[in-house]
Amino acid sequence: MRRQWREPWMNASGEGILEEFLRKNRSEVISVSIFEYDEERHLQQEREEAWAKGREEGRDIEKRRVNILNGYLIADNRMEDLRRSIKDVDFQKELMEEYGIE
Repeated sequence: MRRQWREPWMNASGEGILEEFLRKNRSEVISVSIFEYDEERHLQQEREEAWAKGREEGRDIEKRRVNILNGYLIADNRMEDLRRSIKDVDFQKELMEEYGIE
């Protein structure tokens, strides 16, 4: 990515285009570069978005695992275990191990 902006930057600075732009827009350039862009805040937002996406993916995986377990319990006519697994997470984990659900 660094290379993508470096070449136009070098060409523009060599032709005086960049210098002219910076002179004309000095206050805006300073404002954007110093006041508007907060790297730490940007990185924190990126992390939060990644965490949220990871949590959502984790929930989706867990829902699929529970649905698989429920399907096995219904197929094996284990309705009492199905009822219990809804209320007892530890029991649900035991059943997942029993059925080899990862």
